[in-house]
Amino acid sequence: MSVSWLQTITPWANPSPVSSGSFTPAAGDQIPVFALNGSGSGASITITGTGGYSSLASALNDSPTGKTLQPWANSSCSSGAQTITNTGTAGNAMYAWAFEYASAVSLSATHLVQANPGAGAGAILGTSVYAAAGAVLLAFCAALSTSAATLTSPSGTNRGSGTLATIIPYCVTEYTGAGANITPSFTCSVGASNRFYVAQILLTPPSVGGGSSANNLDGGLNGGFQ
Repeated sequence: MSVSWLQTITPWANPSPVSSGSFTPAAGDQIPVFALNGSGSGASITITGTGGYSSLASALNDSPTGKTLQPWANSSCSSGAQTITNTGTAGNAMYAWAFEYASAVSLSATHLVQANPGAGAGAILGTSVYAAAGAVLLAFCAALSTSAATLTSPSGTNRGSGTLATIIPYCVTEYTGAGANITPSFTCSVGASNRFYVAQILLTPPSVGGGSSANNLDGGLNGGFQ
């Protein structure tokens, strides 16, 4: 069994609290979310919606740009029309990007900020992570210090790109696992003089072809996130 993408939910932004447009997932599907609070380093982020959303990593604070960033997910969502809400202190500038996937039994994340990584193809790098066959690595990149940027990725499948609310340039790329390490990469022509956030969420399917799910997940996740 392989993890599969079902939909990209239209990104949303506005003063806190702000909710996505309505979308309809299937019961048990997974909803990874990339969230940003643009009103200060160390600001709060809380993602809520139908079912249980939880953070996948501690919030990352980027003091030079005054932004707080954090990946979240609903690992088994409810069916039916629903929305997702991104909440910080009242009036904070909140941004969020979400996606629907099926058939993942485990979600884990890592994220980082790169300063002035370079303008060459694929110069903005994420973290190398082992992705088992059938897994998906969903990688998100945002420009934190300029709104005048276009982000692309030299590989993978694009799951959305543009500039959210004319403020946050972004690009989302999906990589298919094949039993090897993957390092997400992005390109920006102003990459030599700006700051960039890269977050990635690994969605791992049940074990196939021998071995237990627990053994398969342990080997994959521990191999990628040491």
